[in-house]
Amino acid sequence: MALTLAEAAKLSNDLLLAGVIETIIKESPVLQQLPFVEITGNALTYNRENAAPTAAFYNVGDAWAEDTPTFTQVSAALAILASMTDLVSVEAVEYPAGQYPPSYARYRVWAGTLTLLVDSPPAGAESVDVSYGALHTLDATSSTLPSELEDVVATGAAAYAALEWANFAINRINVGGEEVWRQYLAWGQERLASYLEAVRRVNRRNAVRPRTLYAPAHARSSQAGDGGP
Repeated sequence: MALTLAEAAKLSNDLLLAGVIETIIKESPVLQQLPFVEITGNALTYNRENAAPTAAFYNVGDAWAEDTPTFTQVSAALAILASMTDLVSVEAVEYPAGQYPPSYARYRVWAGTLTLLVDSPPAGAESVDVSYGALHTLDATSSTLPSELEDVVATGAAAYAALEWANFAINRINVGGEEVWRQYLAWGQERLASYLEAVRRVNRRNAVRPRTLYAPAHARSSQAGDGGP
């Protein structure tokens, strides 16, 4: 049996991805490092091999049975990939989103990937609200720090600069005298103590944060009595 026209048509398309794609049903850290491929259009179409042709041994004079491969044409539509920039920690995941009271889902974060621990994954049109903490931005032109915390950062920077200069000034000639490095050291240690105390006061670990209790996956054994051996 020769390759049919219907199967041959699957191998010809306007935009195809060269090669054959194998679907790997597992999470791999290697796959997370693979680069993205830019395409032109709204979808990417490729051929997935259903079954490879088989080979067989025949004696002289036997009738040969032809075997041909089959393919399935698969299209992957473009989607929006959400990014949690400068992620520090995930606080809560609301799914389904927009309910009152909010419906919080259990989740897991590993290697920058957030996985919902739900019965079925969200559909393409569903929203998932993620509350997370991120790194602040502080440079010469902008700052995301609250104004009251900018002084705290400045105090810490001055403390570390003074301690660094005290170390640099040891065994060097200073116009202020031999005790210059010791004065910088004392001042830097004082500023550093003030900075660490301020950081302790605003540390998010010392704040009251809401949490949701979940029913255990397995029922706990009763402790009302001892059944014996």
